Amino acid sequence: MEKFVDIWLFLDADEFIYIQDEKKNLLELLEEYFSDEHIGGFAINWQIFGSSNLEEKPQGLLTDNFVYRSEKDFIKNRHVKSIVSPAKTAGFMNDPHG
Repeated sequence: MEKFVDIWLFLDADEFIYIQDEKKNLLELLEEYFSDEHIGGFAINWQIFGSSNLEEKPQGLLTDNFVYRSEKDFIKNRHVKSIVSPAKTAGFMNDPHG
């Protein structure tokens, strides 16, 4: 498999990655993880958010307005988003959307 990119991350338009450490951004975290030659990828668990009891479209950012989420052990939170380094990846096992 030819490698044309450094990192693969596929997100839908309604998915966000929240970094708890305000001193770092996603690129810095990815560079830190993937600088280890033994790390080829990692997974981030979903966190399902609901309506936050809003009945009308609020002003501002989605991430500021929709703040109530499911419990951590909610079964759908077992889904993950993968971030991988193609250079350290042999290929896909299956296509979850196929």
